[in-house]
Amino acid sequence: MIYKFRTYIIGISATAWSAFFFACGNGSGTSSQPKTPIQLYKRYCSNCHGIDGNLSISGASKLRYSTMSLEERVWIITNGRNTMTGFNGKLSEAEIRQLAEFTLQLAEHTYNAR
Repeated sequence: MIYKFRTYIIGISATAWSAFFFACGNGSGTSSQPKTPIQLYKRYCSNCHGIDGNLSISGASKLRYSTMSLEERVWIITNGRNTMTGFNGKLSEAEIRQLAEFTLQLAEHTYNAR
Protein backbone atom coordinates (compact mmCIF):
# COMPACT_ATOMS: atom_id res chain seq x y z
CA MET A 1 0.00 0.00 0.00
CA ILE A 2 2.78 2.47 0.89
CA TYR A 3 4.65 1.57 -2.31
CA LYS A 4 1.58 2.34 -4.44
CA PHE A 5 1.07 5.65 -2.62
CA ARG A 6 4.74 6.62 -3.06
CA THR A 7 4.59 5.74 -6.79
CA TYR A 8 1.40 7.80 -7.14
CA ILE A 9 3.01 10.84 -5.44
CA ILE A 10 6.17 10.57 -7.58
CA GLY A 11 4.01 10.41 -10.70
CA ILE A 12 2.07 13.51 -9.68
CA SER A 13 5.30 15.38 -8.89
CA ALA A 14 6.85 14.48 -12.25
CA THR A 15 3.70 15.59 -14.07
CA ALA A 16 3.57 18.88 -12.17
CA TRP A 17 7.22 19.70 -12.91
CA SER A 18 6.77 18.82 -16.58
CA ALA A 19 3.74 21.10 -16.80
CA PHE A 20 5.67 23.91 -15.08
CA PHE A 21 8.63 23.72 -17.47
CA PHE A 22 6.48 23.52 -20.58
CA ALA A 23 4.22 26.33 -19.36
CA CYS A 24 7.15 28.66 -18.79
CA GLY A 25 8.60 28.05 -22.23
CA ASN A 26 11.42 25.70 -21.24
CA GLY A 27 10.03 22.65 -23.02
CA SER A 28 10.34 21.84 -26.67
CA GLY A 29 6.62 22.38 -27.29
CA THR A 30 5.19 21.88 -30.74
CA SER A 31 6.82 22.49 -34.06
CA SER A 32 4.40 25.25 -35.09
CA GLN A 33 5.70 28.63 -34.01
CA PRO A 34 3.31 31.37 -32.89
CA LYS A 35 3.18 34.36 -35.23
CA THR A 36 1.08 37.12 -33.66
CA PRO A 37 1.69 38.86 -30.33
CA ILE A 38 -1.48 37.25 -28.95
CA GLN A 39 -0.26 33.78 -29.97
CA LEU A 40 3.16 34.48 -28.45
CA TYR A 41 1.55 35.65 -25.21
CA LYS A 42 -0.78 32.65 -25.00
CA ARG A 43 2.09 30.22 -25.60
CA TYR A 44 4.81 31.72 -23.42
CA CYS A 45 3.15 33.98 -20.83
CA SER A 46 -0.49 33.19 -20.09
CA ASN A 47 0.13 30.16 -17.87
CA CYS A 48 1.78 32.34 -15.23
CA HIS A 49 0.40 35.83 -16.00
CA GLY A 50 -3.11 34.76 -17.04
CA ILE A 51 -4.88 35.25 -20.33
CA ASP A 52 -5.80 38.81 -19.36
CA GLY A 53 -2.63 39.62 -17.39
CA ASN A 54 -4.40 39.36 -14.05
CA LEU A 55 -2.92 36.08 -12.76
CA SER A 56 0.09 35.68 -10.48
CA ILE A 57 1.44 32.11 -10.54
CA SER A 58 4.93 31.41 -9.12
CA GLY A 59 5.37 35.07 -8.18
CA ALA A 60 4.53 36.41 -11.66
CA SER A 61 3.55 40.08 -11.82
CA LYS A 62 -0.03 41.00 -12.58
CA LEU A 63 0.60 42.67 -15.91
CA ARG A 64 -2.70 44.56 -15.92
CA TYR A 65 -1.49 46.63 -12.99
CA SER A 66 2.15 47.02 -13.96
CA THR A 67 3.58 50.51 -14.49
CA MET A 68 6.78 49.34 -16.17
CA SER A 69 7.88 51.08 -19.34
CA LEU A 70 8.16 49.30 -22.68
CA GLU A 71 11.95 49.08 -22.36
CA GLU A 72 11.72 47.60 -18.84
CA ARG A 73 9.32 44.96 -20.17
CA VAL A 74 11.64 44.16 -23.08
CA TRP A 75 14.56 43.74 -20.67
CA ILE A 76 12.61 41.40 -18.35
CA ILE A 77 11.25 39.27 -21.19
CA THR A 78 14.77 39.02 -22.63
CA ASN A 79 16.68 38.35 -19.41
CA GLY A 80 14.07 37.09 -16.96
CA ARG A 81 13.50 38.12 -13.37
CA ASN A 82 12.99 36.17 -10.13
CA THR A 83 11.47 32.80 -11.14
CA MET A 84 10.75 33.87 -14.73
CA THR A 85 13.23 32.59 -17.26
CA GLY A 86 14.46 34.94 -19.97
CA PHE A 87 13.62 34.31 -23.60
CA ASN A 88 16.90 35.54 -25.10
CA GLY A 89 17.82 32.96 -27.74
CA LYS A 90 14.36 31.39 -27.68
CA LEU A 91 12.49 34.35 -29.16
CA SER A 92 13.77 36.92 -31.64
CA GLU A 93 14.24 40.55 -30.62
CA ALA A 94 11.17 41.42 -32.72
CA GLU A 95 9.03 38.78 -30.97
CA ILE A 96 10.20 39.99 -27.54
CA ARG A 97 9.29 43.58 -28.45
CA GLN A 98 5.88 42.40 -29.74
CA LEU A 99 5.25 40.65 -26.42
CA ALA A 100 6.29 43.73 -24.45
CA GLU A 101 4.00 45.95 -26.52
CA PHE A 102 1.13 43.48 -26.07
CA THR A 103 1.58 43.52 -22.28
CA LEU A 104 1.32 47.32 -22.37
CA GLN A 105 -2.07 46.91 -24.05
CA LEU A 106 -3.16 44.65 -21.18
CA ALA A 107 -2.26 47.38 -18.70
CA GLU A 108 -4.11 50.03 -20.74
CA HIS A 109 -7.34 48.01 -20.48
CA THR A 110 -7.26 47.81 -16.68
CA TYR A 111 -10.47 48.82 -15.05
CA ASN A 112 -11.71 49.14 -11.51
CA ALA A 113 -13.93 46.11 -10.83
CA ARG A 114 -15.51 47.60 -7.67
